[in-house]
Amino acid sequence: MKHRTRRNLAAAQTTLVKTAALGAAAGQLIARRVALAASGDHGEASRMVTEKLGAGALSGVVVLQHAMTMAMRMNGFALMEAFRIGQATQAMAAARTVESLWRAQYDSMLAGLPRWLSQSETIGTAMMRSGNAMMAPVHKVAAANARRLGG
Repeated sequence: MKHRTRRNLAAAQTTLVKTAALGAAAGQLIARRVALAASGDHGEASRMVTEKLGAGALSGVVVLQHAMTMAMRMNGFALMEAFRIGQATQAMAAARTVESLWRAQYDSMLAGLPRWLSQSETIGTAMMRSGNAMMAPVHKVAAANARRLGG
C-alpha cells in the first residue's frame, strides 16, 4: 500500500473518531447548557448561538477555499488530458493499418490508466482534507465547550 494511501486512511480514521466523540459529547453539553439557561444563565444560551454561527461561517470559508483549490487541480488534469488526447489522435491519424490504429489507441489507454488512478487518488485526498478542515472549527468549539462545562 502506498505511503500516501496509508496516510489518507489514518486521516480519515482520525476524523471519524473526532466526529464520533463530538456526537457523543454533544448531547451531554446541550443538556448542561439548557439546564444553565433554565436556571437563569442566559449568557450560556447566547454563547451557543454565536459559537455555532462563528464555527459554521469559518467552516464555509474553508470549504470554499478547498473547492477553489480542487477546481484548479481538476482543470489542470483536464488540460493535460486534452493535450494527451491530441497526441493520441495524431498517433491514430498517422496509422497506416488497422492494426497500427488499434495499437496507437491501446497504447494511449494503457499510458493513461496510471495517470487516471493517480488523479482520482489526488482528488480523493483533497476531498478528505477538505472534510477534515471543514470540521476543525466545529471540533475546536466543541472541545472548548467540553472543557469549560466539565464534559
